[in-house]
Amino acid sequence: MSYTDEFNKHIQNKNYSLFLELWEEYCVNDQVNAEELIQILEEVKNSIFSEGFGKHVESIVPLWEAIEDKELAYYVLRLIFDIQTSNVPELANIACEELKERYGDHKHYNEKLRLVGLRNKQNFSCAISNFELLNHMEKGKFVFHTGGWGTGEIMEISLIREQLILEFDLVPGKKDLSFQNAFNNLIALENGHFLSRRFGTPDLLEKEAKENPLKVLKEMLGDLGKKTAAEIKDEFCFLVIPEEDWGKWWQNARAKLKKDPLVVTPKNIKEPFVLRDQALSHEDRVKQQLAQVKSTEETVSVIYSFLKNYPELLKKEEEKTFLLEKINELLESDLTDSLKLQLLFLKEDLLAKKFEQKAEILNLIKLLSSSNLTDFLEEIGIAALKKRVLLNIRESHEEWVGLFVDNVFKFSVSILADYAYKELSEQDQAKTLLEEKKQDLVENPTLYGDAFIWFFQKFICKNKEVLEAPGEKERFFLESFFVLLHYLETQDNRYAIKKMVQMVQKDRFLLIRSLIKGTSVEYLKELLLLASKCRSFGIHDLTILQSLAKVANPDLEDKTKEDDLENIIWTTKEGYEKIKSRIENIATVETVKNAEEIKEARSHGDLKENSEYKYALEKRSRLQEELKRLSKQITQARILAPEDISSDEVGVGMLVSVSSDENGLVNYTLLGPWEAEPDDNILSYLSRFAQAMKGLKKGDVFAYQGKDYTIQSFEPILFQSQ
Repeated sequence: MSYTDEFNKHIQNKNYSLFLELWEEYCVNDQVNAEELIQILEEVKNSIFSEGFGKHVESIVPLWEAIEDKELAYYVLRLIFDIQTSNVPELANIACEELKERYGDHKHYNEKLRLVGLRNKQNFSCAISNFELLNHMEKGKFVFHTGGWGTGEIMEISLIREQLILEFDLVPGKKDLSFQNAFNNLIALENGHFLSRRFGTPDLLEKEAKENPLKVLKEMLGDLGKKTAAEIKDEFCFLVIPEEDWGKWWQNARAKLKKDPLVVTPKNIKEPFVLRDQALSHEDRVKQQLAQVKSTEETVSVIYSFLKNYPELLKKEEEKTFLLEKINELLESDLTDSLKLQLLFLKEDLLAKKFEQKAEILNLIKLLSSSNLTDFLEEIGIAALKKRVLLNIRESHEEWVGLFVDNVFKFSVSILADYAYKELSEQDQAKTLLEEKKQDLVENPTLYGDAFIWFFQKFICKNKEVLEAPGEKERFFLESFFVLLHYLETQDNRYAIKKMVQMVQKDRFLLIRSLIKGTSVEYLKELLLLASKCRSFGIHDLTILQSLAKVANPDLEDKTKEDDLENIIWTTKEGYEKIKSRIENIATVETVKNAEEIKEARSHGDLKENSEYKYALEKRSRLQEELKRLSKQITQARILAPEDISSDEVGVGMLVSVSSDENGLVNYTLLGPWEAEPDDNILSYLSRFAQAMKGLKKGDVFAYQGKDYTIQSFEPILFQSQ
């Protein structure tokens, strides 16, 4: 274990005595690694040991003197002074000598020595850092405020008043800061620093970011440290790149970032992008990743990705030979047919015209049949290689039409279905078979969920001719659409559910408006019934569907008796006051407390690795989101009064007695979402169970989650007049 790891271990374990023992051992070494020493001092500077350790850090000075690199030695000395609290004259003399050598001919040199405590040599903690900050303090220069004010530009400075005036991006107006306050809170930023450019020349930064996104992203990672995709968005979206352009810009920038040899790309969205100290060539990246893989599937994925992203590798014989040897080695092992075919495809890409194993590919293709094609494709993880299998089937398999017809609606990847459907559509002998398959699809949507969604989106949602003049076939598809949506809800397939709901809601329910034009009352009733079974649709969605149905056929009977107040949030006076108090508490107490937490976390320095600072920022986001949500809801709230409660049917403000075979007789109170206490049988009137019994009368039976319930009685709950 290295010294850095050992020091970190003691810091994490908060074992100060062992930490000091290790420090004493480290200080008596004959040689010193400057980079290692810098890491150790930076870690302890940002730890809980910093204050106590300040009396012991000076013991490293003899070892510091052995550092040959002047710049590294100066950086170490600055860290020593940032930590030290002993203020012994010998340290002051060392600092004065170093500063005189570097800045002795600068204007106001002696006055700056006085300001940082090196004139009287009594208290000179952080003297070197403070001296450099003073040197940086000039009109037009930029700084970062660790207390939450953001990036600032120096407008004026006075050595006589020991004061400077600045403008910050996160607080309005100009701010006066004493030098002492500046020493405690400001970090110098060069004019080329990302934060300086974002505050000082935002238009130029935006222009450069759009012209050369990779350059600006790398500069940001270099200046601010590693960042996740979400953190990069916080730094760029709206502040550099307009919000409406963000999606397209980030998609392009991320693709370039992933290919850059200086950037470590994360494996998932929670991990950060990291800027390397030295570039790693594409060839080395391939070898590095292949050395880490644990399966043949991973090897195929790595080689395919690099051939796709870095086609220039094919021009380098040495790298091509390395990859071919790797592939040939795997081909000699015991493999499944799907893995063997993928490796042969990759080998074909590498050798091009020199590839001599085409016969092996064709033999594997001929083994495929209608019964095993789908399973075979599922074993292949790369969509492009899946399609390549279909291309080879089309070219060489005698029964390709049968294979495509039998499997076109079984493919889980849309590009496979697209290709197979296109090829079949161009064959006269396949059209009849294809129509039969489509009929099977509409009659049994739950058997081909992915294929149904693909077909519905491609040939109905995106087909202008169909939307302008729909036929009976398309309307049957719409009914099957709602059947499938209800089925997927029981399977908890969230991705597919979200996709289907978005298809319905897109362009103000354009799909529904188009397909139900001129339909019969019976069809509309059936459609509304199917839609009402879909839990993914809220009350607002169902109300819109009902309104659209009335427009499509005015003869449709209105059975729902829904009023126009569907957006109201019903509540009791107590519930209203509770939310009002919560809003006030967030705005006046928690937000202020959080601002202090952010300031405290920033005062610890090193924002790149400051977990407390990141946690405080996340907490601020949560508070802002909750405040925004509750503020919107309280404007929709209405205190429930006796006259708002109907005595004729089950609804909000009711005490309802419900019986079932499993639970017997149970009483439920239906109130607003703010009063809901499921454990006490107090339900929100917006809950699925409450909605299932809404509008029912005594003796009515309703179904919920496959169980039958009977309304035995209900009565209004009377409130005192407000």
